[in-house]
Amino acid sequence: MKKFFAALPALILYAGSSPAQDVHAVAKADTAVILIGGHLHIDLSAEFPPGVRIEFPQIPDTIGKLEVVAKTPVDTTTNPGNNRVREHSVLTITCFDSGYYALPPFRFTYSIKQDTTKYIAETEPLLITVMTVPVDTTQAIKDIKKPLDAPFSWKEALPYILAGIAFILAAWGLYLFFKRKKRKINAPIPQRPSRPPHEIALEMLRELEKEKLWQHGHTKLYHSRLADTVRIYIRQVFEVNAMELTTEETLEQLKANALEAECRTRLEYLLQQADLVKFAKMSPLPDENDKSMKNAYFFIENTCAALRQDITANEGKEAGG
Repeated sequence: MKKFFAALPALILYAGSSPAQDVHAVAKADTAVILIGGHLHIDLSAEFPPGVRIEFPQIPDTIGKLEVVAKTPVDTTTNPGNNRVREHSVLTITCFDSGYYALPPFRFTYSIKQDTTKYIAETEPLLITVMTVPVDTTQAIKDIKKPLDAPFSWKEALPYILAGIAFILAAWGLYLFFKRKKRKINAPIPQRPSRPPHEIALEMLRELEKEKLWQHGHTKLYHSRLADTVRIYIRQVFEVNAMELTTEETLEQLKANALEAECRTRLEYLLQQADLVKFAKMSPLPDENDKSMKNAYFFIENTCAALRQDITANEGKEAGG
């Protein structure tokens, strides 16, 4: 017990000098008086020894009628002389109402290593005075000063004049250019004699064969282009809009053209096969792909020959008459 009481003053002295008692929070304002809309800068800082973990206060956008317009990031420095750490940030505050305003203390929360207790350090409150612009009421009220007339200078106007002339010349040049171009476009262009539909269709079939689409796995594209080639030929020769009609509607429209039974049968097979590939996702056998191509050739070549015979017969009747 004697040893304990002998060491008690030292313990009290150590507790008084512990980190919990050595944290200082300070708020310094660069001025205490500002005009309405003016700015006040507050240096908010905390000094503490190593081993202290401090939490900077959360600064709201407004403190009463005072508005915080800017906050600098928290900066941390260490004084090599006393090994103390300092964290600080600068707040920019303004106000748009005159009067006296008390800025409450800023509270720093901190803790010490191996100690779960939360401590608080506060700054001193600040008194801020916001003043209006002084007005001399002894003077008469005056009108707002009128705008001053700037003297005219040709030197200043010359660039605008030159720019206007350049714009007019450019517009005139564009007008002449498009006028000449329009004349060339409107000039009659000699037209090449149109090729017979069957020649175009047969050429498209030969090109399709060379591409070997179904051999490379593009069966759907192969049958789609094959059917489209035949439908375009039907539209040009028989004046049936086969591109917009279904297979059944196309065959119904062609009844009036007295197709041979073989031509009709092969056309029906070709179009139905294409529909099954496109819409039912059918995968034809290789000989079925070849059969569709042969049917297309047969239909175009035979209908073309039949049309030639009809034309020749009609020309003979007209000559005999």
